Amino acid sequence: MNESGLTSLLGSKGVSTAEWGKGQAKTLAHLLKEIEAGETILEIADNSELIRNTTFLSIQVFYEDKQDGSKKYKLIEEKQVFKDGRERRRNQVWSMAEKLKSGETDIRGAVRRALEEELGVCGEPLFASEIEVKEENTVSPSYP
Repeated sequence: MNESGLTSLLGSKGVSTAEWGKGQAKTLAHLLKEIEAGETILEIADNSELIRNTTFLSIQVFYEDKQDGSKKYKLIEEKQVFKDGRERRRNQVWSMAEKLKSGETDIRGAVRRALEEELGVCGEPLFASEIEVKEENTVSPSYP
């Protein structure tokens, strides 16, 4: 799919992109990149509505400084900065989130990938708790 085809699909389903790329919203190019990377699948629901389907993991990241009396610190992502300088403030309970790629089932591998891509941390992380899987349907501020 290219940008023109995506624009046509969105328009045929009544999705306006007029507010995309403004404020906290991502651009059409962002969505196309997510689709190409296998992070997003566009589906047509039974009622003919277009749905953006993504699977993501939320991660709590802690750092233990053994040189400072084993103090523990929790990473908090304050904001996302777009290439055009716009900022999207984060107000979430987790440290970071990462979209899974289509067919990606190795959650621990996805955590390693997220830590490497987002923080430049390589190696095997310590998992302090079990992995919890849950499903939710939400409206994303990324694509109003």
